[in-house]
Amino acid sequence: MILSVSRRTDIPAFYSDWFFDRLKKGYFLVPNPFIDNKKVAKVAVSPVKVETNILGGRDISGNIDGIIFWTKNPKPMLERLDEIADYKYIFMYTLNSYGEDFETQVAPIEERIEIFKQLASKIGKDRMYWRYDPIFFTEELDFDWHTSQFDKIACSLQGSTTSCKISFLIGKHSKMFVPDLSVRWHLVREFVAIAKKYGITIESCAVPDELGIKKSSCLDPIWWENLLCAKRKSKTLDNQRKGCLCMPCVDIGIYNTCTHGCIYCYANGFYGFRGEPKTLEDEIVGDIYDRKIERFFNY
Repeated sequence: MILSVSRRTDIPAFYSDWFFDRLKKGYFLVPNPFIDNKKVAKVAVSPVKVETNILGGRDISGNIDGIIFWTKNPKPMLERLDEIADYKYIFMYTLNSYGEDFETQVAPIEERIEIFKQLASKIGKDRMYWRYDPIFFTEELDFDWHTSQFDKIACSLQGSTTSCKISFLIGKHSKMFVPDLSVRWHLVREFVAIAKKYGITIESCAVPDELGIKKSSCLDPIWWENLLCAKRKSKTLDNQRKGCLCMPCVDIGIYNTCTHGCIYCYANGFYGFRGEPKTLEDEIVGDIYDRKIERFFNY
């Protein structure tokens, strides 16, 4: 199974110490947000290892095929990557430059670009995915603003990534909006042309077919098959939202714990969460059960 770290909060940015501590303990406690966090899954984790035995056969152990890190700032992890050397992993790194009006506590874009490049130099550009997400417009942040900012970021990331995942804002917000389909089509075409200049491919994240770009996913099963040299046991999709093509994963973390302060974020003010905001260090209270986690690939 793929461990997702995490679509519920930015663990690399704010909870790296917690993550590495739990990884050493061999399990994570994960509250279920849909039932008031009162049901808690104990997720045991160990890296998949494939070893040749003395008879020439293969011994396969562990349950975590790989890890995907979702983040806007993995700086706290840069000097601790050796602690996850036994795992296969990738980073899904969000970079846009909306500024403090929309992302109130996010570090300046220049700093985050530099961290992206540092991380890419350590793990390789093929394990670094850039997310330009979510795309939205305001009166000031219009077509020209997006193409200009996208060009600046793409130019800075040349040689540090080969892929950019894009998606548009979902839901209604008073301060921002999604343009009509024709504007989105032209914007995507412009992004494709800009990215190509810098050796980057634009891929979709739940983007409508009408926009005419490669159907893709953040948890791309083909990418994982290539990395692991293994085939999936199941073709099941995660179906996080309409158009999602991601393969299944196990999310850890807790909603309402990210302090980037992005006003558009689904993970803060999460509709299924009815308790008080907490941190990942808070004591987990609830009925704990062992969640069965199996390998998702045939090695």
